[in-house]
Amino acid sequence: MNQISAYEMEISLNLTCPSEFKFTHENWESEAIITKLSREPNFILNEKPQQSLFYSILRLDRPNQ
Repeated sequence: MNQISAYEMEISLNLTCPSEFKFTHENWESEAIITKLSREPNFILNEKPQQSLFYSILRLDRPNQ
């Protein structure tokens, strides 16, 4: 993972499909809600994308805060 700026991170992965992942912050319980998932924390890629994917995090769900 590379830090691009104070608010941007970049990760590059070689995935096999289907793949399931989620964005978190600090621990597994702090799930990020991103624009393309509409309140679903887990994302599933059924097919390998033909180009790079970009996501914006709307907020973090932190159950203990």
